[in-house]
Amino acid sequence: MSAASRIVDGLWVGAAPPPGDYSADWDVIVFTAEEYQPDRGLFPRVRVRHFPYDDTSPPSDRDLMTAWSAAEEVARYLRQGRRVLVTCRMGRNRSALVAALAPR
Repeated sequence: MSAASRIVDGLWVGAAPPPGDYSADWDVIVFTAEEYQPDRGLFPRVRVRHFPYDDTSPPSDRDLMTAWSAAEEVARYLRQGRRVLVTCRMGRNRSALVAALAPR
């Protein structure tokens, strides 16, 4: 398992993992770092979702809408009992915002 912090059952946040098979740990990996949106094919047997946004300045309306969209999708996966990793480059800002917004 890549370094990640468990937030609640089924939900982790962390830095974006290197390519590989993480299906033993997660069903879904959500990439939020605008500067790192790897190809889905690099993560076999895991659903990869891309919700890129910038965190170098206060979030724009577009960034907030992207975070909300990601959070809504994460919440759907959690209700389905899926294990979800939400990532950003460092595993602190963008991923934590999406996790905080994801209603259960």
